[in-house]
Amino acid sequence: MELAKLGDVEFIEGTFANESDLRKGFAGCWGAFVNIDAFNCGEKTKTYWTIRCYELAVELGLKYFVFGNLDYSYEKSGYDPKFRCGHYDGKGRLAEWLLQQRRKSNNMSVAIFTAGPYIEMTISSKTIMTPRVENGIVTWRVPLGAGAVPHVALDDCEHYARWLFDHPERSDGMDLEVAIDHVDYADLAKAFERAMGKPAQDNFSSFWTMWTNSGGNKGVIQRDYALLDEIHPKRIKTAEEFFRRESEKRRLAGLGELFEVIEANNLASMLKIG
Repeated sequence: MELAKLGDVEFIEGTFANESDLRKGFAGCWGAFVNIDAFNCGEKTKTYWTIRCYELAVELGLKYFVFGNLDYSYEKSGYDPKFRCGHYDGKGRLAEWLLQQRRKSNNMSVAIFTAGPYIEMTISSKTIMTPRVENGIVTWRVPLGAGAVPHVALDDCEHYARWLFDHPERSDGMDLEVAIDHVDYADLAKAFERAMGKPAQDNFSSFWTMWTNSGGNKGVIQRDYALLDEIHPKRIKTAEEFFRRESEKRRLAGLGELFEVIEANNLASMLKIG
């Protein structure tokens, strides 16, 4: 495992849904990054165990608690029911609760790390954004309309998470909302064409309410890109830059150019498959 190669990593076998395991994991730590997957356990279970993670972290004397979050779209829309998304809202309401706890009299700082759909999902298998080559053209069939997705690049996430821990004097109480850009899929297709020199297109229908109402960084889900540039000047800033980087990775690994991998239906999976 890559983590084991670092030499100063200790692995603890257990589950987030067991207090004894959580105590073993938190024991002796200065800080914790907590991210519970609702797809794994459901919204109700995630709510309970996130609260217990926080309480145990305070009990065991941790100094910093960073929570992996998603946009609270229901609240950000003014509680419009068409934006109700359990996977997102379950995290978002807990993030607000955690920031409220920070104001109480304990010595543990709290920060929120709000991400979004990985842009890697646009070139991975078995995702809702997996492309196909149709009549020689790379095609994304996504129900986005004129909206845009604030995609996150996994390569950037490590920098942002480390920044939160390295700058507690600034990040304590912060909700750091990250993305590379608000990516609309017409522009995504054009970015692919420029990066790969191969034709691409999007194919839309009317769904994905959160993202269809977030085009141009002016809708329900917004990001402060100037702040992200300050924190991570070398971050990935466009879909085209992402495609060029990913194609080069595959070429160096002997897999061929990105278009060839998509055309051969040979995309790797980057999500957990149950």
